Amino acid sequence: MAENTEVNQQIAVKQKKEKTFSFKEYVLNIRNVESRDFGLDVVKVIAMVFVLSVHFFLYNGHYYNYIIGPDQATDFILTTIVRDLFFICVPLFLLVSGALSYYHPADLTKKHFVKITPIIVNSLIIGAFVIIYKLVNATPNVYDPTLTPYRLLQGLWSATLPPYGWYVNMYVTLFVFMPVIDIAYNSLDTQKKKTCMMVVFIVITFVPKALNQIKIEDQSLGVMPSYFCAILWPATYYVIGKYIREFSFKINRVLLSMLLVLCLIYQAIKVYLGGQGKTFYSSLYADNGDLITMITAVCFFLIVYNVNTQNKTVRSIFASLSSLTLSVYLLSWFGDQFFYHQFSAIFNPGINSFGDYFLPFIKIVPLNLVISILASYIVGVLIKLISRPLMKFMLTYKLSNLFNKTNNKVELHNEE
Repeated sequence: MAENTEVNQQIAVKQKKEKTFSFKEYVLNIRNVESRDFGLDVVKVIAMVFVLSVHFFLYNGHYYNYIIGPDQATDFILTTIVRDLFFICVPLFLLVSGALSYYHPADLTKKHFVKITPIIVNSLIIGAFVIIYKLVNATPNVYDPTLTPYRLLQGLWSATLPPYGWYVNMYVTLFVFMPVIDIAYNSLDTQKKKTCMMVVFIVITFVPKALNQIKIEDQSLGVMPSYFCAILWPATYYVIGKYIREFSFKINRVLLSMLLVLCLIYQAIKVYLGGQGKTFYSSLYADNGDLITMITAVCFFLIVYNVNTQNKTVRSIFASLSSLTLSVYLLSWFGDQFFYHQFSAIFNPGINSFGDYFLPFIKIVPLNLVISILASYIVGVLIKLISRPLMKFMLTYKLSNLFNKTNNKVELHNEE
């Protein structure tokens, strides 16, 4: 009897805590600071900054400048090195997801799939803001096929509002696939077997594309299999992050930094040499499925992921900011529309100097970052207000209840 009373008291205290509003937890998302993996929070915050930074190159004309000759070699290569460093943002997010799965492996249960709810709600809320923004800024009495009711609704459920939402679309698919990966990975009982699994993923996603860039007599090598290069790279980053976190690699940071710099220089020079008379996109640029991008991202991750501090304030700040990464990523689109329009006069197709990029960068990116962070805290409250009741309902409600009620009515009718 005494034990039952004690248990009931503990439940009552827990329910009271859940009902009590805590600004620190509900708005700032600061909880379990001592038990969090600080290094992974740091990687997520850096990746968040990298996202806004790489979008700077989407608007400043760098991708559309013609690579003509040696006069612009130094500036172009330096600028491309910076761009390629920022470009590893998405791989870093995926590596963190894999590392976090070491602590909380995904499984084929309702609880796992319900966890995607806040991400979907986040996308829908910000997508609705984008629709309002587009309608408000539409030109009066001018027909725009992108603003028809179907196109706008289609943009919501396909997570293409804003266009940065392609990441949500990709991540939801990966999230559904995570239990399959985790069950397969965790069933392997030795490091050697898990190493083989990681190598297999790398071989079928990154290696063929890298080798097929080599052309002889204007023909690629045709290395197979190449079918998974464009679609399976998110899963490969996930597996690599999981593997690194489990076996906690501690490699010389100086050597890793040297390899990181060499990869960035190699890729920039390759783009420059392959782009004579062409634009950046017409050259051999690196995307997320590129082998050099993978090596660069893994090197950076290994350098940063195991940093640590016992300072509770610092840990709290990074924990809070790391919870905002998706919202900041999506909301930054609004800042990009405004700031790059306002500063459009400073950009022109002929911009070539590395120094010419610096001033616009420090004007736009930090300001957009701060505004997006502040807006994300507000949106975060809306996400919780909507997603938490939905998650609670989905976890407690069973579809079988519907059939049970139907069966009961049938039995009652038969008895009558």
